[in-house]
Amino acid sequence: MNHAQLTLHVRQVVHQALHRHGAASDIEPNESILIQDGYYFGRRFTCDSLQALWLLEDNQVRLTDDEGNILEEFAVDESPNDETRVA
Repeated sequence: MNHAQLTLHVRQVVHQALHRHGAASDIEPNESILIQDGYYFGRRFTCDSLQALWLLEDNQVRLTDDEGNILEEFAVDESPNDETRVA
């Protein structure tokens, strides 16, 4: 899977995870590209009071609430319904 396809896949699974945790289903999450020291290292998705971070280094998505509590964490190449770790 090339990076564009992977990014599309991440958007889809993040959207589903946000909605599972109460984000409005009719609102598209805001998306930000994360850059550190001039290098692309992931993306941040926000919707309502929820945030999902996809970090390329470990290829994980971490979903948190507005207080920073981890609600869900999963590897991108897995389906979040298969082996989801819920905090």
